[in-house]
Amino acid sequence: MTTEIAGLGPAPQGLTDFVLAQAADRGARPALVDALSGHSLSYAGLAAGVRAIADRLAAAGVQPSDVLALCAPNSIEFAVTLYAATSAGATVATVDPRRASQGIGRQLRSTRARWLVSTPGPARQKARAAARSTAVTALVTRHGTVMLESLDPPPGPRPVTTGLALLLASRGTTGIPKNIMLTHRSLVANLCQLRNAHKVTADDVVMAALPLHHIFGLQVTLNLALLRGATVVILPRFELGTFLQAVQDHGVTRTEVVPPILRALAARAVVGDYDLSSLRLLTSAAAPLEADLAWACGARAGCRIKQAFGMTEAGATHVAPDDGPDRPDSVGPPLPGVDCRIVTPGTATEVEPGLPGELLIRSPATMRGYLGHPAESPAAPD
Repeated sequence: MTTEIAGLGPAPQGLTDFVLAQAADRGARPALVDALSGHSLSYAGLAAGVRAIADRLAAAGVQPSDVLALCAPNSIEFAVTLYAATSAGATVATVDPRRASQGIGRQLRSTRARWLVSTPGPARQKARAAARSTAVTALVTRHGTVMLESLDPPPGPRPVTTGLALLLASRGTTGIPKNIMLTHRSLVANLCQLRNAHKVTADDVVMAALPLHHIFGLQVTLNLALLRGATVVILPRFELGTFLQAVQDHGVTRTEVVPPILRALAARAVVGDYDLSSLRLLTSAAAPLEADLAWACGARAGCRIKQAFGMTEAGATHVAPDDGPDRPDSVGPPLPGVDCRIVTPGTATEVEPGLPGELLIRSPATMRGYLGHPAESPAAPD
């Protein structure tokens, strides 16, 4: 099934089918690399692994209407599970493994998760404790890239992936976590928008240093890079030394960051101990970035610094260009298909140019709404 997305042309509705459409044809090209161990998974291996695990999930009883909670740190296993579960028709609720078990339990209850996937270690222990007194009926743990080995392949084709793909938790402006409903269509639309401005290529080595359970790391780093055929080097968690070592060892060319990372790169003496010559672009978002910090970090790391703007509810909406005039103080123009107005807060009256106001955004990447909070959900396309 295809759909027209805001004049951007037809795109498959399933997120996994869209992101991994060319994976099998890319063969032995590295798709995912663990930054610490060096273990890698080729594009062909990724495509095969996603198919196999999707089949095993379906055989275990995962239904298209089910919510599968994924509680794991950044890893190859996280990516494979995410794509396998959405390919099997489930809606994936990403869970921050750093949360206390009580917080994980609240998220499991609010998303009405039936399945919970974790990885060995602290995340599994907290997940096990959190699953008590919830609707979770099965806790699946993963060892390496092997999962549910005892299951037989299910009969017949896998279900068609339509409707909701992800439930991402966000505090928004209220401070109260809500589950944001993102459809396959909205995520694919945002990738179509992003690839026009954020020009990742198959020659790039992209670092996944930010949490993959968050929209910035998940969509802008992982999904876009794999769509474009780049290699993604996955850092389980950010630490400056391991970040710098990974850039040097794997020849990282670009990565997404937040201002505190740029501050560390600009100020810490240890940065000079590493060869960062492969790095050509750092993209900052999720918090305001001062121009002086961007210039200082760019000079220290020897690369371009640019900004982007977005939110979980609408995906990336503004991304500064990769080339042309260097304006690190700007988040760049709206992406294709994004309409913006700046109005007096609480009204529909547009402000005069140059004056501050409230930014209103319309985009095909907009969420469906907040799960369980219909009164707080603006009208949004499916």
